[in-house]
Formats: sequence, structure tokens, C-alpha cells
Amino acid sequence: MIYLHTSTLVRLARDGDPLRALRGARLVVVSELTRAELAAAALPEGVRRRACAVLDAVEVLEVAVSDLVRELAESRPEALDADQAVHLATALVLGTGITAFACDDPVLAAAVAECGVRAVVPPFGPAA
Repeated sequence: MIYLHTSTLVRLARDGDPLRALRGARLVVVSELTRAELAAAALPEGVRRRACAVLDAVEVLEVAVSDLVRELAESRPEALDADQAVHLATALVLGTGITAFACDDPVLAAAVAECGVRAVVPPFGPAA
């Protein structure tokens, strides 16, 4: 399973067809926070539509922000803001099922790596 951070989803939607870019992934996981972030972001309608199409795809598992996720997020590294911490905590709750965490943010990628999860940037090379 690949955890998909909102920033990466938006970048893929800006670049074209995010579903095509994610086709090699067996299962993509997102936090329910992603849907809220997409709704609140100032995005061109085409980008928002393509990003939301990923969330509606059969291959995408949307994970609720549970009490456990909130507890993990509260103990976040200082370098992460609250939204980043929720994304990281969501991935950590899923445990060893997460094989990679797709994100564009180098600070978040470093925190992900510190937690023992491989950070990648689609098309799934190592994060910078």
C-alpha cells in the first residue's frame, strides 16, 4: 500500500491524469483529511476534479481520522505542522501494510523516514 499525501495528489492532478501516474500501485491510501484539504484549497476546477477522481477510485482506501490517529498526531515531531502530523499518524496506524509514503515535502519525508517508512515521490523514486 502506498500512502498518498494531499500535496502529491494535487501535483499529480496538475500534471495530468493522477490515476495513470498511480496505476502501478496496488492500493493507494489517503486520510479523510485529504478530502477536506482538497475542498478548502484554492485550486483550478480541473485540478480539483482530477484529484477527487482519485479519491473516488476503487483502488483508493480512505482512512478515517480516529482517536488513535489524533493521539499519534499530538505526539508529532516539532518540525511538522498539525496537518502533516495527521497524515503521518494515519500512515503509521496502518503499520507494516504501508510500503511507501508519497509526499513532496522534504520535512515530512524526513519525518516519515525517521519512522521507518520509505518516502517516495511519484513515479515512486526516493523523496528529495
